[in-house]
Amino acid sequence: MPRVKYILRTVIVSAIQFSVLAWFFAPYNSIGLDPYLPKKSLFTCFLGIIILIGAGAWLRRAVPSPAGASASLSRRTVKVLDGALFLIGIISLARFTIPLISSSLPLFGRRLQPQEYAVWGGLLFMSSTLHQILPLFARNILPTSNEVLANDPRRPVIYFRSFEKELSKTGCSGILLPYLDKLRAQKGVYAFSTTPGNTFYGGRMHLRSVLGTSRSRFDEQMVFAHALSAIGPYVALGRPTESFRDMDLGAAKKYVSNDEWQGAVIDWLRKCAAVVMEAADSASLGWEIEQVVRWVPPTRVLVICPHTEDEYQAFVRAHEHRFPRRFPRLKPENRLLIFNNNWFPRELENINLNVTETLQPFFEQLRTGFAA
Repeated sequence: MPRVKYILRTVIVSAIQFSVLAWFFAPYNSIGLDPYLPKKSLFTCFLGIIILIGAGAWLRRAVPSPAGASASLSRRTVKVLDGALFLIGIISLARFTIPLISSSLPLFGRRLQPQEYAVWGGLLFMSSTLHQILPLFARNILPTSNEVLANDPRRPVIYFRSFEKELSKTGCSGILLPYLDKLRAQKGVYAFSTTPGNTFYGGRMHLRSVLGTSRSRFDEQMVFAHALSAIGPYVALGRPTESFRDMDLGAAKKYVSNDEWQGAVIDWLRKCAAVVMEAADSASLGWEIEQVVRWVPPTRVLVICPHTEDEYQAFVRAHEHRFPRRFPRLKPENRLLIFNNNWFPRELENINLNVTETLQPFFEQLRTGFAA
């Protein structure tokens, strides 16, 4: 039902948005449509902008969760369709906009006849609408943790984070966040890798494009997920309210009810290869920390500290007492902490902003522990 609701809303919103845009631009790039269009005024232009924004917001409320996805198209098919829709959309958009800029270009510069306007408009409407609903039919584009674990015999790497902090990485603020963090904390930024293998985050960049996510293309978790997948399948609990647009694209997700999530966490902890915790002051993360200390050897734990001193101090005040040893008084400059056998924390040295190189001491601890 959520998928059908989203498809219907997508069609309706696309139709509304195209109608408003056609009203704006038709007099400038078409011939003979003026008598059929309402007259413009400052009020109607303002109303048109409000309709565009309101329709987009209404659509976002219906974006379905990947938890209920029932997909049938292969990754290759989705990639081909996504590329074809993008190409059709770009050509259609160019045909609409070029007459506004120049009338001398062959084929594309001539103003459109009404029937041509309908054809190109239909192509643009179709490509934009299908592009938005394509992720709902993509098989294995968003593998669940159960699928990943079934196909990978290695022990999992578990990622814990605050759901509230994860949401802060979406939208305009999330897109700008890596750039702001880069300015604030150059040594503690791991969004930009220096090795070709990590540049595309193990195919997650294409996944991000297909899903149309509002998270940044420099999302740090995609880089960590790619690096830590060398140890084992990278998994996490899915946020109950997450959708294709705002979900984390690092770990494979497991979606459980409020009554089941704690049991799922303990089951993973009993057999995990490592644990990655993104530090925050949320209450649910506190319970997870207590279970990590109980079930996981300290040498298998990695903590990603916040970028800012205030956020780090909030984490320390909320959860330091749950660890056997005290944390550094000031935020670690390079943000990554690992532990020795007695839970004494140690900061990792940032090597060229490269996650894989920076995490080598942690990987060595894991290899030593497994050998023992």
